[in-house]
Amino acid sequence: MTDGADPAKAVTVIADALKAHPQVKGVVGLFSYSAPAALKAIQQVGRAGQIQVVGFDEADETQAGIAAGTIHSSILQDTPRIGYVSIEVLANEARGVAPGPSEQSPMTHVGMNVLTAKNLPDLRASGAIRQPAGTPSTKPAGG
Repeated sequence: MTDGADPAKAVTVIADALKAHPQVKGVVGLFSYSAPAALKAIQQVGRAGQIQVVGFDEADETQAGIAAGTIHSSILQDTPRIGYVSIEVLANEARGVAPGPSEQSPMTHVGMNVLTAKNLPDLRASGAIRQPAGTPSTKPAGG
């Protein structure tokens, strides 16, 4: 089921799908808002703890759900690498540099990570994902 990329419809669409298909054991969210919406829908239909949720991205609510065990995991893009590789390809094209092997393919793999409760603290500490809003900084004052 899809919500047409409309966050306002997400909870209703997921809840309706779960009611229509009571055998569902998992929900995969494709947008940053999808996993939190799935949690709300699962609560609405009274199936908390019965359905696994996999999200996409590192939204604060998704991180909180992973930490609490209500979201199984979330797929993360390597956003800095995506930006770097995109500019590198365009710059090489503009300079007339011969394309490298990755540019000869119609697809370039730039990496991803799977965020889980086990690696959440390490990914936060390394800066691979951002701290949730309102999290106190661990940086020294003035630095």
